[in-house]
Amino acid sequence: FFRISVIFSFVQEILFVLACIRTLRRKALAFVPTVPVCARLMGSPGRWLRPLVRLYSGSAAPAPAVTPVVELWNGVKMPRIGFGTWQIQTPGPIVDALKAGYRHIDTAVEYENEQIIGEVLESSGIQRSDLFLTTKVHPSSYGNTDLVLKSILESRKRLKVDVLDLVLLHAPAQDWPQAWVALENAYHRGTVRAIGVSNFFGFALQQLLARAKYSGPEAVKPMVAQNQHNPFGTDYATKELCDSQGIIYEAYSTLGSHVNVGEALRHSTLQRIAASVQKTVPQVLLRWAMQRGCVVLPRSEDPGHIIENAAVFDFALKEEDLVAIDSLRQYSYARRSGL
Repeated sequence: FFRISVIFSFVQEILFVLACIRTLRRKALAFVPTVPVCARLMGSPGRWLRPLVRLYSGSAAPAPAVTPVVELWNGVKMPRIGFGTWQIQTPGPIVDALKAGYRHIDTAVEYENEQIIGEVLESSGIQRSDLFLTTKVHPSSYGNTDLVLKSILESRKRLKVDVLDLVLLHAPAQDWPQAWVALENAYHRGTVRAIGVSNFFGFALQQLLARAKYSGPEAVKPMVAQNQHNPFGTDYATKELCDSQGIIYEAYSTLGSHVNVGEALRHSTLQRIAASVQKTVPQVLLRWAMQRGCVVLPRSEDPGHIIENAAVFDFALKEEDLVAIDSLRQYSYARRSGL
């Protein structure tokens, strides 16, 4: 009996030590300096990111991708769900997303995390052909065609790819028409497979479509429009315009903006629907957006939420539930969009 007690105590000690190591590794990642800070202090962040990515990744292989795809009007296939990376400055959530089966990663020059993403993807062992990478050109590059092309080149280098799957203009800031010409140039050169816009609403999008129709054979209609889309604040008129033109509508902030996320989680209608399908409110809203024709971009740094957000292909909402969610709209961007 004494020997059994000693062995049992020894096993408990080993399990405790292993648990401590896992906890310390997780906490250490939370305090990794951001890319801009490390770039100033240590030069290229690639030197310190590689061992950190290997440490976090361990030996666990990423889950196989199970995401259905949608076909853009030019034939490029895009996963129906992507992983949003706004404000993510450590490799941990990117690794967790790949392990959960995400293969569509959305970033931007403004996010300042392309280098981190590139290092994670390079260390992941996932074939390039299985990944879909989106980035966005910052408005500070709009004023000159060469600046836009340089921005795309630098993004490709940071992400460690020869070709980007999708490049968007981040917002309809001043000089965006000239920036769009540069995107068309990159598309015709083959350095990007698809082009589109982000945060473009009615009037700006109408201008862009008019240009694509009347500006000659080299003009290209956008393949994707990425905008906020949730029951509490959505530009339904712009979405309808995109649907009519064959432009894929890509939704971010499906839970609402930062001011009403809590409201979505507590809303009785959403809680009732979630209970009826045995899912969470975030899963219901992601599924609602997809059944309304959107590609979705959930974002989280919590490993459990990352997995949960990907589990939206094993159920469907009834039409009455979709209509009930549609009816939650509190305001629309239509007045601002001019449609």
